[in-house]
Amino acid sequence: MRIFTPCNKIKLENVSCVQFKKNGMRFELACHTNKLYDYQNNLIRSEDDVVQTKSIFKNISKGLLASKEELSAGFGNIDINTIIKEILSKGILQLSHKERGERLEKMQKEISHLIAELCFNPESGLPYSPKRIEWAMAEAQVSINVMKSTKQQALKIIQVLEAKKTIPIEKKIRC
Repeated sequence: MRIFTPCNKIKLENVSCVQFKKNGMRFELACHTNKLYDYQNNLIRSEDDVVQTKSIFKNISKGLLASKEELSAGFGNIDINTIIKEILSKGILQLSHKERGERLEKMQKEISHLIAELCFNPESGLPYSPKRIEWAMAEAQVSINVMKSTKQQALKIIQVLEAKKTIPIEKKIRC
């Protein structure tokens, strides 16, 4: 007995959706997550390496493509390449719950290591361990934004820890 399996079904693995709203309309692109970050940080110059397909969607999950009229109304032109550049540079990456949790955990560790390198305990003169910094961040109820850089957030979190006085903390003086 033979089971029918469609051979024209495209599986989008390791692909994420970039959403962009303009003029009250939502447009989406299917792209590779890791390559999108490289593109936004100017490590990759070609959009062809980032996007999965050169199609612009109204809704990726339903497979609804944006029409030329909608592209014209939203962007003022229908040049696919310029629209893709704008969506990739200004769009918001949609992450799954699991992916967001993993990224949040990784960023929290990076931030705690940065703070441990930059600060020390003024009472004892000894540096803090990253685990102690993570505990202090949890105690101060600091939230981490997945889309912002770790260095910017680390500097703001140091200010929050100083203001809330969860632990005595002071920045090292650089010479």
